[in-house]
Amino acid sequence: MQKLIKITFLFIIVLIISIAFATFIENSDGADEAWKLIYDSVWFEVLSFSIVILLIANILKSQMYKKRNLLYLIFHFALIFIFIGAFIGKHYGFSGILHVSQNSSANVMESKYNYFIIKSKKADKTEELSFKGVNGFKKELSLFGKPLKITDKIIYKNAKKNLTM
Repeated sequence: MQKLIKITFLFIIVLIISIAFATFIENSDGADEAWKLIYDSVWFEVLSFSIVILLIANILKSQMYKKRNLLYLIFHFALIFIFIGAFIGKHYGFSGILHVSQNSSANVMESKYNYFIIKSKKADKTEELSFKGVNGFKKELSLFGKPLKITDKIIYKNAKKNLTM
């Protein structure tokens, strides 16, 4: 049992260090770079999923479901629910930027992703196509049985013009 606790603790330390690195990357290169390198990476999700599995294994192996270990059980379940909530929010939530100045309000939000929606009517038929993608996507779709190619050009945020001579 001690080995399982040590492995879980090690994985949590690795998670904390990677989140700290993501914070440094975000401060120096921007949030998009931190998401690309850390939060959206496969290894980060595997690490998070592994921690959930290890927490469940700790609950079962140490029999925390017995009444005397109720506080430990609540703590472990809280961590599991946090990881599950983060997974649901990341994959099914909405991510974007809302610019709000002090003493003002805003009603426009810039999405992290491009949402592309086509609604078309032909005679009595209506067809809707939609998909979510990042900048620089290419899609080949079919609208009323006819091929439709859609290309989005890449947008470089915070690009700087450098002239070297």
